[in-house]
Formats: sequence, structure tokens, C-alpha cells
Amino acid sequence: MLNLRDTNIIADAELKASGFLPTLLGVIRVWIHPGTVVVSDRWRVYNTLKEEGFQHLSVNQSINFVNPTDSKVHTQNIERTWRDVRRGLSRYGRRAEHFVGYLTDIFLKRRFALGEQVHEFCLAAAVLYPLPS
Repeated sequence: MLNLRDTNIIADAELKASGFLPTLLGVIRVWIHPGTVVVSDRWRVYNTLKEEGFQHLSVNQSINFVNPTDSKVHTQNIERTWRDVRRGLSRYGRRAEHFVGYLTDIFLKRRFALGEQVHEFCLAAAVLYPLPS
């Protein structure tokens, strides 16, 4: 009979074998600066973040939605963001190469009032694609 420790070892081995763990850590290394405070749930994949140079705080979401010892440690903001992203993405006709554009659209709509969205988009485009001098 397997005990909890054995099942954790098996689950970790399966994550590594699936390639998911190295992929997730690779994405984190590319997009998050070392030393950044990362707040997550207690999914085992995140256990290596401290070894990777990140500050890792977690919330046991099966018990609390906010860390009882520090109310600033929660995942509610990112959970809400992902809910908005999922709601904002069309279920049909999505193309992988347009995903950055889909996210940009969603975040522009979240951050700016309706009358400001086009203006802010143009400002961002001007920075990304300056006119030749």
C-alpha cells in the first residue's frame, strides 16, 4: 500500500516525465525576474521556486483563500484575471498566433475606459513601431 509520501514522489516523477514541470519553470525563468515574490496555491510544481531564486508565498486553497498569517498573500487577483481572460476569449476561431493580441485586447479593456482604449492602443503601437527617422 502506498503512503502519502510515496504518492507525492510518484506524482512528482510523473510531472517531470510529462515535460510539464520543465516547461513551466522555463516560462517562469523567462518572464519573471529572479527575486520576485511569487504567490501561488500549494501545487507541488511550485515547490522548486525558492531553489530557482524566487520568493515563494503560498495559500492552501483547500482551507483558505487568503493566507491566515498574512492577508496580503492570496491568489484572488490572478484568479479574477484568468476568469476575465477566459470570458474574453472566443471559444471558436481562436488562432495560436493571435493569442498575444487577444490578451492585449482584454487587458486594454480592463485597464482603460471605453473612450481611452483606442488612444492608449495607438500610444503603445507608436512605442513598439516608431516611425523611421
